[in-house]
Amino acid sequence: MSHDMLPTPLQEGNTTSVALSEPIYATIAERFGAYVLDSILIGLPLRIVNASPLFAVSCFMMYRFLAHLTLGTTVGKYIVGIEVVQEHGKRMPRPVAMLLRDTVGFIISSVLLGAGYWWASLNRNGKAWSDTIAGTIVRERKTDPRLKVYCWIALGLVLLTFFVYSVANS
Repeated sequence: MSHDMLPTPLQEGNTTSVALSEPIYATIAERFGAYVLDSILIGLPLRIVNASPLFAVSCFMMYRFLAHLTLGTTVGKYIVGIEVVQEHGKRMPRPVAMLLRDTVGFIISSVLLGAGYWWASLNRNGKAWSDTIAGTIVRERKTDPRLKVYCWIALGLVLLTFFVYSVANS
């Protein structure tokens, strides 16, 4: 079953699917939740090695770019159940679009206390400034529950490692 096809409520458990006429756009809360999870996954290990802020931001932007380019989602987005696609529904965004979205768009959307991301809550299709720049949308997606558990375990291990490191060095 493709990600653009979902069973209708009457067909729950049936393999018959109907195409969605319009994607279910990610909410600002879903986007923020994914951002927090990704920040933990990338930020805590960088904190342990005492990385400079510029290096940490560069690593975070590179992680987002590579994850979006290859998978259409990050670990945080996968757990929350959202993905980045091209505006007209093409599954994998173009490399140049993702580079713009996850560098220039990320920086522009983050200025003024994240105004570019708050903008997503004000428009019908939930597009942040970074999405407008790249021609992308963030929509809901079905996720494999087992893989979701593995993602939570990975995040838990990062948190546990950070806790143990903090206790050992205090």
